[in-house]
Amino acid sequence: MTGPIAHPRRRRRHAQPFGARKRPSCAVHAPSFAWLELAWKTGEMMLASAQVIAHRSARIAVAGPVPSARDRAEFALMGQEKLEAAMECALAIGAHDVSRSMLAAASLWQRMMDIATELAALGASRTPMQAVARHARLMQRIAGSMQEHADFASSAAITAAGALAPLHRRTTANVRRLHRIAA
Repeated sequence: MTGPIAHPRRRRRHAQPFGARKRPSCAVHAPSFAWLELAWKTGEMMLASAQVIAHRSARIAVAGPVPSARDRAEFALMGQEKLEAAMECALAIGAHDVSRSMLAAASLWQRMMDIATELAALGASRTPMQAVARHARLMQRIAGSMQEHADFASSAAITAAGALAPLHRRTTANVRRLHRIAA
């Protein structure tokens, strides 16, 4: 645990490398699954956040102007957790190879230009045989571009999920911890 204030019941989890997953993801095959998983995790985190905010707000109201030592430790932990979570999110995003994303975007742009060129060539065909050959080449370019677009969309969702993971992990852990304290 880093920082001057350590909660006695908290133990530091070892951070997984960016993109490491406990279970295989369908994101490679269908980008929509990666985005659905991200939406699910975001919803979980929002519900957990509402519970944590309600618990802590009630605790602040009950504590009044002279909070106990336990309350002061909890209030200090709130600020520390936010800073640590923000740092973990920044590190998760920074750990992702940004240059890879830029190269992927440049490659997608090149694919779109290639398709536009093939489409113009198809429109300029002078014979039926030439049109058939150019049409086949255009379809090959489009098929390759579709897979590359799917890979790019999956990569974006996985990057977003990696950035959200520290917040999700801390928020859901707070709900469990605060339920134990309240019980």
